[in-house]
Amino acid sequence: MRANVGLKYTAPVYVDNVNRYANGGIGYARNTSNAVEYIGCAISQNSGSQSMSCSARNAAGTAVSCYSSDAAFVAAARTLGIDEYISFSANSSGTCTSLYVEHYSYNQPKVL
Repeated sequence: MRANVGLKYTAPVYVDNVNRYANGGIGYARNTSNAVEYIGCAISQNSGSQSMSCSARNAAGTAVSCYSSDAAFVAAARTLGIDEYISFSANSSGTCTSLYVEHYSYNQPKVL
């Protein structure tokens, strides 16, 4: 009997400030021993309008974020769980231009 089968993927938080892009695993960022890395998205509901924002910071302390009130971005952010891998990018104004949420079994789970 094999106890550890299946593909396992770890994804440190990567931030590119020049191109305003970030990616990484939520579980990885939570499990890392440093107190610096994070990545994720938040959703806000106010008086009939919704918006979302994503932000990330790598181990070196470099951070990037984006914001959108576009319904498609809000819907994508709503699918985000605690063990997902995500990537996002922003334009020069800080508006999200892409959001990718990955729901695969090989993503590193958050250890509580």
